[in-house]
Amino acid sequence: MNKIRVNFSGFLAFISGLVSVSFGLVFSLVVVRKLSPESYGTWGLLFSIVSYLLISESIISTWTTRQIARGENIGKSGVLSSLMLSILILPLFIGYAFLISENSETKFEILLLGIILIPVSFVSQTISAINLGHSPHLVSLSQLIFQVVKIPIAIVTVIIFHLDIFGVVLAMFIAFSVKIVFQVYFARDKLKDKFSFKRLKSWIKISWVPLFAQIPNYLTTIDVVLYSIITNSVIGIAYFQVAYSIAAIVQHSGTISQALYPKLLATKSFEGIKKNLNHSLYFAILLIGISIVFSKPALYALNPIYQNGWPIVIALALKIFFQALRTIPSYVISGTEEVDTEHNPKFSKLLKSNLFKMPKFAIIFYSSYMLILVVFLSLFKNSGLSEVEIVTWWAVIGLLIEILYSIFLWSYSRKYTKIIFPIKNLIKYICGMSAFVIFFLLTSDLILNYKPSIYDFLPSLFVELILCVGIYIGITNLIDKETRDLFRSILIEIKLFKL
Repeated sequence: MNKIRVNFSGFLAFISGLVSVSFGLVFSLVVVRKLSPESYGTWGLLFSIVSYLLISESIISTWTTRQIARGENIGKSGVLSSLMLSILILPLFIGYAFLISENSETKFEILLLGIILIPVSFVSQTISAINLGHSPHLVSLSQLIFQVVKIPIAIVTVIIFHLDIFGVVLAMFIAFSVKIVFQVYFARDKLKDKFSFKRLKSWIKISWVPLFAQIPNYLTTIDVVLYSIITNSVIGIAYFQVAYSIAAIVQHSGTISQALYPKLLATKSFEGIKKNLNHSLYFAILLIGISIVFSKPALYALNPIYQNGWPIVIALALKIFFQALRTIPSYVISGTEEVDTEHNPKFSKLLKSNLFKMPKFAIIFYSSYMLILVVFLSLFKNSGLSEVEIVTWWAVIGLLIEILYSIFLWSYSRKYTKIIFPIKNLIKYICGMSAFVIFFLLTSDLILNYKPSIYDFLPSLFVELILCVGIYIGITNLIDKETRDLFRSILIEIKLFKL
């Protein structure tokens, strides 16, 4: 497990992530332009139900990653356990869809379409956890394949055959299936164990640990459902989902650090964390700049009717930036915990471990988020605020919580290692981003061609984007030696690339 190359896996994850986002935006372009706001909002609600139930799969994937990283061969037990769990979850999905349809204007039969995504999403997540434990870069490549496959299928099902939401669901199902095949191929050496009921029993026995750890995700995932129920509308969800598809690009700056987790599990070495943080910040500043500065033209490209939702993109981009920023302290705190290396650890020890403390901290912050959001939506749903304004405040509430949570985690992680924040480098990156912004303000009116036809608008958007990114990279390379070293190291890693 010492063979895990943190920088290689991080760079590959980042590059794959950016390419994945590009293909993901093409998929969004197909879907958003073809579906009405009501249909797109319903799709967002449907997928949030799948994502919400997928969280329960963590009782398998949490332990598979940690045990694979430590050299234990438990792959087949993990995959088959995940498949069995997904089947048990199906009645819960049906009940959940019925409850939402009864309390909103969404039709039950439309929500029920998502049931085919449950097994494939569960198995895909488990195999990703297996590959994360031994070859983290494969997770990024599989995600890229997932995004690429979705596009031609969506074109056929949504545009050619006009299958509306079912076409989107079918495209997702096929893409998940292809992703699983790819992941299984590269995880095949980890799937040679015999299925062990004893192993499954041990996971179930301590399943409360990952389930407790996932409570924050339950809290943050259910906000879409609460919005639909409280406001009795899916239009706001459509705005939120479209804005998120643009802001989500920022989260890929955190993928640079994804290999730190299995590395810490295997070696407990803090070597390279400072450099990894520096690399994450460099790309985070670039991506947050792209999301914010290009928020309005990007929304116009997806569908001009969502153009006035650019403040939502800005708030979500900043929120995701702080989520990415706390990736490293989260890995440090969780990756150095060893309580689960014991056979049948005592309940009291688990309660004192970071496997319990980390989710406990998150629950406190995200319970506050949900409480504030519910109160806000209940008070202002009939206040005269537009749907865009309400959704913007929804995003801002999430942003404020993320800022406080990030500050807390960075402070808490100092108990395990002191991570020096690269202030000087950050200032240089901000200088590069300032040049990016100034160039955009001076040239956007000349380059961007705002016409309803996507074929007229997209070329000008790509030209402006490439020029702005070139300005950022050029300025930072000019004023920062570490940036020059970063790109040299990327070229070296590319030359050494092997699956």
